[in-house]
Amino acid sequence: MPSPKPMPTPTPSLQNQQPIEIISVLGPLQPINPGGPIVEITLKNVAVEPVVSLTATLELIRSFNFDFDVTSSNPLLPGKSISAKLTLIGGGFNDSISYPLTINGTLQNGATFDYIKQVQIVESPNKYMPVAGGQCEYVDIPGIARVVSVKQGSSEDTVEVTFNFVPNNPAAIDDYMFPNYEDTGQCLYVTKTGALERGLIEGSEHGCVRLEMTAGTCAPVVFQFTDFD
Repeated sequence: MPSPKPMPTPTPSLQNQQPIEIISVLGPLQPINPGGPIVEITLKNVAVEPVVSLTATLELIRSFNFDFDVTSSNPLLPGKSISAKLTLIGGGFNDSISYPLTINGTLQNGATFDYIKQVQIVESPNKYMPVAGGQCEYVDIPGIARVVSVKQGSSEDTVEVTFNFVPNNPAAIDDYMFPNYEDTGQCLYVTKTGALERGLIEGSEHGCVRLEMTAGTCAPVVFQFTDFD
């Protein structure tokens, strides 16, 4: 009687885990392209395993695939960030609307991941500074975001939240690597429902970090709320 064939080992899949964190989705970048805007996405590996493949798909009027330079021979190590740019031919967008971004890839241990996050495409803090992408490193400067105002956005269901960042250590300001990127007058665009759920009202305070690039050619400064996604 012939021996039974061994069953193939299934590829492990991460359930309810999100090993990749979205640092920023910026656009349109310079130079202005008449065929469509240039958008740059920066992602960070927050898992304990290196990432050996990584793709992000942005859904506008059609799908746009951002392929990151991540392979088994060039993995994205834990705690490291990477950027990719793409010209969205015929892909207009509204900076007050959230769009689905599908993130999928593989960890070094073979586990795969695939999940969707809602993102907004926002203008770069310095839209005239060229951003080349690639793997980047950031240093975290913890602090709080103090909401200054909440105003009607450009669409009926969105609001523009203006906030000032205040570092926990006031002396950290003296060590900023990009002092021209101000902490005040920063903007966050969210839906009205999202603003209510997160308690984003005038005078409210929220955990926030100022991320400053220490290596690479990604966005030099990004502000990231830590109280919510």
